Amino acid sequence: MARFHWGRFGDRIMTIRCLTLVLVLLIPVFVAGQGETPPKGGEKKSDRTATRTRPDPEMDAWVRMLASRLGHGNEAIRRSAAAALMNIGAPAVPVLTRISRGGRSNAARSANRVLTQIRRRIRRRAAAGEKTDRPRPDRASNNGRTNSARTRIARALEALGLDGAQKKAIEQSNADRAERIREVFRQVQDGEMTREESNRETRRIRDEADAGLEKALGSELFKKYREAMRNARRNRRG
Repeated sequence: MARFHWGRFGDRIMTIRCLTLVLVLLIPVFVAGQGETPPKGGEKKSDRTATRTRPDPEMDAWVRMLASRLGHGNEAIRRSAAAALMNIGAPAVPVLTRISRGGRSNAARSANRVLTQIRRRIRRRAAAGEKTDRPRPDRASNNGRTNSARTRIARALEALGLDGAQKKAIEQSNADRAERIREVFRQVQDGEMTREESNRETRRIRDEADAGLEKALGSELFKKYREAMRNARRNRRG
């Protein structure tokens, strides 16, 4: 009986077996891949991403309420709303952006101004954050001078023999004046007010504060108070 020689026929069988084995290994991977639906362009890839990008409805409503006061006829209400929105910062940007596109309305113009200020502040903070590794000067000497000045002022006020109501009137007047002057300084930084305008506004604030304090203390005691403050500042410069 003649022997059968495999030769090329055997090589082909081995090749077919190898290919079959590879296909068997790849079929489960292919089937699993077919079972997954690729995300559409507008869909979120995961619940985590959706949660991160979903706006806070309470914050959105609060910002909308504040922004609606930007066009109010009362200046104090307008300033309070603008200051609150500035404190909120970046979370207020989406709502302010939508309101600022509302044409030439007062609310739209005010929203655009506040939006510009917030973005400038964000850029300034980002720039300052990049320089945090720079060495800062020691403020110990400045703190010492500040404490010394406060001590002199406290002694000067004590020498006037003020009662509780008069001390409270002075403290409230100084606090209100400082807050209004800080607001002027902020407006200068944000480009809302020129240096000349800020100087005029600062003088007006000081005149109004002095007039109110003179009314609370009386003319004679107010003069003594002004003289005591001048002496305290003169000693500080000396």
